[in-house]
Amino acid sequence: VFDNTSYACKLLSMEIGERIRRAREKAGISQSELARRVGVKPQAVQAWEAGKNGPSRKRISSLAKELQISEEELEFGRRMGVVVLEGQAKYDPKHPSTIITIEKNFPTEKYAFIPRYDAKTSAGGGYHNGDHVEISKTHAFRIDWIRKNNWREEDLCVVEASGHSMDPHIRDGDVLLVNMSDKEFQDGKVYILLFPPEGLRAKRVHRMADGRIRISSDNPDKAQFPDEYYSPTEAAHLNIVGKVVQRSGEI
Repeated sequence: VFDNTSYACKLLSMEIGERIRRAREKAGISQSELARRVGVKPQAVQAWEAGKNGPSRKRISSLAKELQISEEELEFGRRMGVVVLEGQAKYDPKHPSTIITIEKNFPTEKYAFIPRYDAKTSAGGGYHNGDHVEISKTHAFRIDWIRKNNWREEDLCVVEASGHSMDPHIRDGDVLLVNMSDKEFQDGKVYILLFPPEGLRAKRVHRMADGRIRISSDNPDKAQFPDEYYSPTEAAHLNIVGKVVQRSGEI
């Protein structure tokens, strides 16, 4: 279950490790030789390919050069996973998540390719995603916009909203950018929470004067989507995936 940052990082490490192994074997290079070329110990390459951890951004650049593939393909998979939204090729600060197809002259150095997980987040009673999730595609976000907000690329992921409890602010099918390193509740902000066995839920969080946490839906129909209250002790044990920092969807 997609429940925390460490697990998401583990999934990414496994994906990258498998791509390193395939590219290395295709190039006819041993683990020891690849380690020598990129300046690490053979144990580091073994750990990458086993999915125990992932290479740093600097190492990805070196690996891509030695394995003769693009950095984007090594880190996020084949380009077929990136799609285009017609009419959004021009950068708009109000829509920093431009979803694009990588073409010959596309300035990839200006964009961070954030993984989108095959995990739906319920804007309702909860959405169960099974025992695992997979990366289905990547979304391109301007690097300068990410840095302006003091986020790190490796802490971000994209999920899809499902349901109507967060209408009108988050609608069914909206794409949500989540900062998985931001797990401290801020009053009035929206977070992705994991409630076993229901699954992932997007909810607005409120801090109350008596120390309790109120979790609410934006949908005004409280009969169908009632508020939930948690004591400070209960709130401390809530499984927070991360904070929703941007939404993309139809107007």
